[in-house]
Amino acid sequence: MTSPSTNILSKQQIIRAVLLDLSGTLHIGDKPIPGALDAVQRLQSHPNLQVRFLTNTSKSSSEELLQQLTSMGFSVKPEHLITSVLATRNYLQRNNLRPFCLMEDVRDFVGHVPLDSPHDCVVVGLAPSKLNYEQLNTAFRILRNDDHDNKKPLIAIHRANYLRDVDGELSLGPGPFVTALESATNASAVVMGKPSRAFFESAAVDDIPLSETCMIGDDAVQDIQGAIDAGMGAAILVQTGKYLAGDEGKVKGGSTQVCPSIVEAAQIILQQYTCAEHYT
Repeated sequence: MTSPSTNILSKQQIIRAVLLDLSGTLHIGDKPIPGALDAVQRLQSHPNLQVRFLTNTSKSSSEELLQQLTSMGFSVKPEHLITSVLATRNYLQRNNLRPFCLMEDVRDFVGHVPLDSPHDCVVVGLAPSKLNYEQLNTAFRILRNDDHDNKKPLIAIHRANYLRDVDGELSLGPGPFVTALESATNASAVVMGKPSRAFFESAAVDDIPLSETCMIGDDAVQDIQGAIDAGMGAAILVQTGKYLAGDEGKVKGGSTQVCPSIVEAAQIILQQYTCAEHYT
């Protein structure tokens, strides 16, 4: 781990793509992080840099996320938004599954996967109105199966333990509920979003390898460690959103920097490009 004052990227290392986390990194609730709008615009304006938005957010549909980002002033093309919900939909389609959904918003699934019973899997996202005893017990009964050759999968859109809520306080994420269902049913959840290596690989930009990609996020485990484990060239942990003092100590290996916010993170990338362009 390098110190916060040290540039993480050597002159021999080229970063041509940046993946940006959303909640906690670019905004909290409907309010952008101070300076985030300009920082993102500067990254997007760089002629040799590709920017994508990679999120575990599972409470809203991709359409609603785009509307929220636009209303805050961010400019995001639909094809540049990569969500764990859409990754989940792709998984369900590939495996011809009929999910029971513990989710607030299933619009990304409607018309793509069957949602009526009988269900042959359970999908868990961040769903404050659904994660109650009745709904969890229904999920338990679907998953509880003594036929070991016909296990019904438990699918976690992501399994973050907590997040920074709109009131500025930390709140429970879906992770503890996924763990409870695993414990009760002897299931092992399939994780769709960060820190899944497959999810990071799905975000690879055109022909740019992950080794020339940098992840910027506020979650040391989901964003940063996940990116490093996926083989990304660099990762920047911002001290906004769900960041807690000492979180950088959770990260093992890789090229990692800690910054106060997306503003400083963007500056590091842009300063490196001044050097990196000599190697392109």
